[in-house]
Amino acid sequence: MTIREAEQRTGLDRATIRFYEKEGLISPKRLDNGYRDYAEEEITALLRIKLLRELGVSLEEIRALQQGEQALPVTLEHRMAALEKEMADAGAARETCRAIREEGVGYESLDPEKYLNREVIPAPLFRDAPPPVLCPWRRLFARLFDLALYQLAWTALLALGLHINMAERNAALWWLDSAICLVIMIMVEPILLSCWGTTPGKAIFGLRVEKAEGGRLTYGEGNTRTMSIIWRGLGWNIPIYDLFRMIKCYDIYCKDKELPWDRAQDLVVEAKPKSGLRNVAFMGAAAAVLALSVVIALAGGFPPNRDGLTPAEFTENYNFLAEYYGKPTYILEEDGSWTAMETRNGAYIVHLPGLERQPLTWETDSAGNLTSVTVAWSWDGSGIVEWPGLDMQLLTLAFAAGEGGWLDYWSRMGLMDTVANTEAFSSLSRTDEGIRLDWDTRLEGDVIVADYFVLGEEDAVCSGRLALTIRRA
Repeated sequence: MTIREAEQRTGLDRATIRFYEKEGLISPKRLDNGYRDYAEEEITALLRIKLLRELGVSLEEIRALQQGEQALPVTLEHRMAALEKEMADAGAARETCRAIREEGVGYESLDPEKYLNREVIPAPLFRDAPPPVLCPWRRLFARLFDLALYQLAWTALLALGLHINMAERNAALWWLDSAICLVIMIMVEPILLSCWGTTPGKAIFGLRVEKAEGGRLTYGEGNTRTMSIIWRGLGWNIPIYDLFRMIKCYDIYCKDKELPWDRAQDLVVEAKPKSGLRNVAFMGAAAAVLALSVVIALAGGFPPNRDGLTPAEFTENYNFLAEYYGKPTYILEEDGSWTAMETRNGAYIVHLPGLERQPLTWETDSAGNLTSVTVAWSWDGSGIVEWPGLDMQLLTLAFAAGEGGWLDYWSRMGLMDTVANTEAFSSLSRTDEGIRLDWDTRLEGDVIVADYFVLGEEDAVCSGRLALTIRRA
């Protein structure tokens, strides 16, 4: 029979039955699936242990009885003698209570030395298994921390490996990311449990997963446990259903003192005492993971070339940034010309009338590194002209990457705000982070200038030219 049926037959809780097995008082048979099978002889042994423990017989004496080292009549004779002494002590305590009551004294006038002339032996307590440590919140935060680590690993792959802009991912993609993190959990967590018996989150909170008889889980047992957690505890991160599963498991844990996946495999979660230092360590580790996630997400958008750029390297930087921050419709060639893209991801690109991109011009130093870049757009008066703010931002960042190393580029990312906050369709200069930006705007004819758009009056002859020069300050 199962351990649940053994509980019902004996009236002993699961923790006590496991404790007796760990102490070698019972030895249930193991089935092929690893579960325990409690035969009638184990049930009889448990009932005998229960009876003798209720009579106050110690586990050491019961073990001696099972091994034939001591006879039951002798054991009971010793216990009877102990009980008679306990009864005498109890009678003495009763008489002492009666004497103090009859004396009629209060607490402030009680003379303790008058009555402290006896030794009281407490009655035996029948509680062999240590009480389970309930720590639902520690287990929850440990799980959330582990999931954050899996998310961090996946973010690093997307941002640093595939250079995907994490800020551009929609809700559906974020859910897909969370599902992939659960797949990572299925692969990684069983390894952690089989090798160390814990995970990073559990280690911070002093938690450890073991078999009931002691020892770490096998990889297969860890995998079965992890799969059960994902479905029964996390609900595969399906919105609303995952919250329902977590609330349901919280109620089960508070009621049964264990969770379904541990009960099914006969596992125990050992918990060290609470500690303020563990809480501080968790907050520090969580803050570090959050900060690292932000750094990784931003670093994924760092252009490939830095610290001195040739025109070809500048071109590569711009095309990289255009792909990372948006959906480019033009490719910048190494000679400074632009090539219009006809398709993107299988869809045709329609180029509307408006600004026409002019080839870039640049200046280099004796080492062949860029010192300035000029980009220009022309307008023949047709269509609506939109201020090319994003292109200007990306060209500025592509150039700024050549003015230092990794940390320098990090500080110059603020140039995107500098360009974005510049008044559109105006001629002006700005200097920021060692980079000088010069805008030159020329509009001819009757034109209407809005915040970020320009169009000509009806039947008016109009034209225009925009230019931005980026150079070292």
